Amino acid sequence: VWGPWFEFSYKAFFKTIAHGIYFHQGNDDVIKPFTYVENAVYMFFRFLLDQAEEIHGKTFYLSDYPIYTVREWANTIHRALNKNGSIRTIPLSILKIGALTGDVLKILG
Repeated sequence: VWGPWFEFSYKAFFKTIAHGIYFHQGNDDVIKPFTYVENAVYMFFRFLLDQAEEIHGKTFYLSDYPIYTVREWANTIHRALNKNGSIRTIPLSILKIGALTGDVLKILG
């Protein structure tokens, strides 16, 4: 959920793309549903007012549409910022080796 008071993580995401330090993690397209806070509140109240009995005890995931993958969203931001080239992709195996290396170094002090 994003909106006027949810800006920190989104600004950080935009800035990493703008500064060229964002990279895609592996080749999988991770679906990341997003919704604007006012849209989420509207959907919630529509459910509550129209179908309160039917939704009791159930779980719902509220999202705007269309649903984008993180890769699509990052690429869209990259193009909107008029950045040259494309966003790099780092294979998951390399990221896992880096994470394991960091864990070992932390253990060693």
